[in-house]
Amino acid sequence: MSKKGAHEQGEEEWRQIILQLTIENKRYQDASKSKNSSAIAQHSESIPALMYRAADVHPDPKVKEKFRKNAETWGRAGTDEREEMTHPIAKGLAMLLVAPFVMAGGVVFAAGAILYGAGMVFVGLGDALTFGRLRS
Repeated sequence: MSKKGAHEQGEEEWRQIILQLTIENKRYQDASKSKNSSAIAQHSESIPALMYRAADVHPDPKVKEKFRKNAETWGRAGTDEREEMTHPIAKGLAMLLVAPFVMAGGVVFAAGAILYGAGMVFVGLGDALTFGRLRS
């Protein structure tokens, strides 16, 4: 397998883990709101496991360290601390999932601006060549 293919496969695996983590986080919040202790316990165990998996998959050592630290903090935290942790985690995970789409939108916007600018150059050239007679 080529290096690029392995990188893309790792990136896809990372996205899948982040998506699963987002879903588990939401399920934990829902279980917490409904006071369902068995669901809370189930999701409390799966969230740090997913964090460790995310740490194992990501190539950046700083990101690995952050996810491992979050998983350890989650494991030591009580119910109140976990409840406080879920909101920033959810926001951060949403940003990780949304970022590629924002980047793609920026690229499309930039391409549109370039095309618009090129079109205006042609309009200016046309006006210069016809001395503005076609504008009236």
